[in-house]
Amino acid sequence: MDGEGFSRRKFMKITGSGIVAVTAGPQLTLASEQSLREAAKEHVARESGADMDDLEIVNEAMASWSTLKERYYHAKVYDVSEREIHGALLDGEKNPIDRDALHEREREAYRAKYGKLDRKLYERIADADDDETFEVGIWLEGIDYSAAREAVGFDLKPDTPELRRQLSDEYLDRIGRKTEAFAETIRGHEGVTVLATDRGSTFVEAEVTATALDAVEQYGEVRKIFHIDREIRLELEDTTKTHRTYWDNEGSFNASGYPVGQGETKPDSTYYVNIRGTNWTRDYSDPDNDTSGHSQAVMECMASWDDDHPGTGHNADVYHADEILVDFDNKMEWFYDNFVCAVNFSWGVGDRDRTMGKWDFRFGQQAYHRYLNMVKSAGNIGDSNDDGEPDKFDVTSPGLGFNTTTVGNTDNKNNSNWSDDEIAGGSAYESPYSRHADPTYDDFPHTKPEVSAVGKGNELPSGGNPSGTSVAAPGVTGMYAVLSSLCDGYGVYDVRFYPSVAKAIMMAAARNDAGSFDDKMGAGTISAWAAEDIIADETYLEDDFQESNTSQTYSADLSSGAEVRVALTWLTNVENSEFSDNKDAQSDLDLDLNVVDPDGTTVEGSWNYDRGYEFLKFTTSTSGTFEFEVDNFRWDAAETSRNIGLAWHAQ
Repeated sequence: MDGEGFSRRKFMKITGSGIVAVTAGPQLTLASEQSLREAAKEHVARESGADMDDLEIVNEAMASWSTLKERYYHAKVYDVSEREIHGALLDGEKNPIDRDALHEREREAYRAKYGKLDRKLYERIADADDDETFEVGIWLEGIDYSAAREAVGFDLKPDTPELRRQLSDEYLDRIGRKTEAFAETIRGHEGVTVLATDRGSTFVEAEVTATALDAVEQYGEVRKIFHIDREIRLELEDTTKTHRTYWDNEGSFNASGYPVGQGETKPDSTYYVNIRGTNWTRDYSDPDNDTSGHSQAVMECMASWDDDHPGTGHNADVYHADEILVDFDNKMEWFYDNFVCAVNFSWGVGDRDRTMGKWDFRFGQQAYHRYLNMVKSAGNIGDSNDDGEPDKFDVTSPGLGFNTTTVGNTDNKNNSNWSDDEIAGGSAYESPYSRHADPTYDDFPHTKPEVSAVGKGNELPSGGNPSGTSVAAPGVTGMYAVLSSLCDGYGVYDVRFYPSVAKAIMMAAARNDAGSFDDKMGAGTISAWAAEDIIADETYLEDDFQESNTSQTYSADLSSGAEVRVALTWLTNVENSEFSDNKDAQSDLDLDLNVVDPDGTTVEGSWNYDRGYEFLKFTTSTSGTFEFEVDNFRWDAAETSRNIGLAWHAQ
C-alpha cells in the first residue's frame, strides 16, 4: 500500500473507511480512496512521463474551499527514481482540477457573500443598528517587498544580522507610511475613529459604525476587516506537586545579557497569593513596576536569577509589557528596540474554535517584519466558552498562527529520567483549521504545538508550584535567550535575528525519549544540551530558497546507527497566502523535506501541506554523506526568495 515505503512517516488516512465524499460537478459524490490514489499516480505519470512503478503517494488529504463548499482529493506523489515531488488535485470523477481557477471562484464567492469582512464580523453586524459601533482591525494589502530589499541592497550584500536589521527597519518604515496614509484617509468619514496604526503589520485599528463600515470596505487597499477581541484568558492552573526545575534538567546555562520579552494581561494581584513580586523586570509603562501573580510566575520560569530555582534563560533581563493587546504595535516596537531574543505570551484570546484570526495573523507578521521569535502557550483544556461542556484540546489564539512557536506542557514525573516523560493532562494539541485539515476527522498530523517544555508543578523561587502551558511556554522563551548566548560563546552568528533558524534548532534539539508524545507535543521537550551540540557542531544553516528552483540540497556527514532529527522551517507572509475564508488558511509556501542516503536512496521524508515547517527523524544504516533535499511544492509568495532554517541533531 502507498505510504509503507517510508515506515516512520505517519501516512494520512482520509476517513479510515476507504470511501470519501469528493466534489463532482455541482455536488458531492462518494469515491473509493484507492481509486483516487491510482488516478493521482496516473495523472502524474501522464504529466511527467514517470514510470508508474516509481511513483508513491507520500501524503494525501481532502482540500477544502469553504465558501464554495467544495472539497477535492489532493495527493503528493513522489517519484522515487527522479527524487521529485508532484501534486494531483482531483474531483470525484478523478478529473484534474485547475487550482488557480478554483482559487478565483472561491475569492469571488467570498466577496459576493461577505464582502471584505471576516466571516465572524459579518455575522456579528448582521442584525446591528446603523449607528452601532464596533472595534475593528482593517488589514491592508502588503508593501512592495522587492522594492524594500532593493532599497537596502539586501540581495547584493552578505546576509548579516546588521543587514537584516536594516531590512526590518525598511519594512517597518514602508508599513508605517502605508497604514498612516490610510488612517488619514478614513479619518474624514463620519462614524470612523482611528485608534491605532501598525508598523509591524499592515493593520489599522478603528472604531466604526455599521454604516461607516460599508464605506471603509470600498477602498481598494483593504484586504479584510476583523472584529477586535481583547479579552484575554490566562492559561495557568494550580497544583501542589513539585518537580525538578529547568536548572536540574539542563545544567548551568546562563543567559545574562540576553533579554527576553513578556507580553501580559493585567490579572488581579491576588490571582496567586503565594507568589511574591521581585524587581528584576524592565516594565513598558513603569520601570520600577513590581509585577506579581501570573506575570511573576511566567517570568520566573523564563529568567529567574535564583541559583536554587533558576529559569531556563537564567539571569536574562525581562522586558515586561502589561495589557499587551492595547497599544499592541508600540509595545512590540519596544521589544524590538531592546533587541529581545524572544517574546512570551502565556494566555489565549478570542473564540476557541480552531480558526485562525486577526491576532494569529497580526502576531505572525510581527515575526515576519521584525524578525522576532514569538512564543505562545498552547492552552489548557477547560470550559472557556462557559457552555457547561469542557473544551476539546483546541490550541488557543494567537498560537494557531504559522510564525509563532507554540508550546505544550510536559509532565516529567519529578525525576531526571527523560524516558518516562508524558503529556501533562490538559495540554492542548488540536490543529487549527487549514485547507487540508478538516476537524471532522482526526487523522491528519497535529501541527501545533511545535515543541513542549516542563510545565507541571514547577517550583518557583518566590514560592508556589503552578502548572499549565503558561509556565511551559516561558521555558522555550528562555531557551531562545540561551541559544543567543551559545552562539556568542561559540563565535557564530546570533540566531535571534534569524527566527527560522532559531526555531529549527529548537525543534531538532527537542527530545521525545519516551516515544509517548506522538506529534501531539510537537517535536518533543526542549533540550539545551542538544541545542548546544547543534550550535557547537554547526549542524544548522540559513539560506534563501529561490522560487525558480524546484529543489535545493544540503549535505551532512553522519555515522551509522545515529538517531537523527531534522527540522526545516520558514516564515509565512500571510499577505501573500491564497485563502479567502480563514478556515482554509495555509502558508504562502509549501516546501517538503527528503533525506537521501550515501547510495542515493530516499530513506525518509516529511511532506505536509499547510504549515510553515517540516520535521522528521530517522536512524542511519550506513556512514557517509547524507543529503537533505528541500523541494518546492507550491509557491504563492509575491517574493522571489524566502529565508529558510535547517537544523539536525544526531545522537
